[in-house]
Amino acid sequence: MTKFQKIFPLLLLGLIVVSPILAAEESPIKSADDIIKFSRAILSWVSTIFWIAAGIATLYGGFLYMTAAGDSEKVGKAKKQILYAVIAIVVGLMAKGAPALIESLLKARA
Repeated sequence: MTKFQKIFPLLLLGLIVVSPILAAEESPIKSADDIIKFSRAILSWVSTIFWIAAGIATLYGGFLYMTAAGDSEKVGKAKKQILYAVIAIVVGLMAKGAPALIESLLKARA
């Protein structure tokens, strides 16, 4: 898989999320509260996607580990899959906490 094939779904998702904003005649964001609401909505979706991905990756990694039958190559692949699941969990947690960080940064400047 090329790097473009890995990044393309993320670019497509970003375009789908941003296109209604770009199509609007005037910006829906007029204040810091609007930025906070927008970031909460987007990051809530991101968090949900990563939680689902983490659950699937954990189940798949567990399946790979259970079916490895002592083969060190398969065990290594299973461990790598579980590591990816942990990374997805961390990204999901960061996406859940990011709106509070954005809010505190915007409120501190106001």
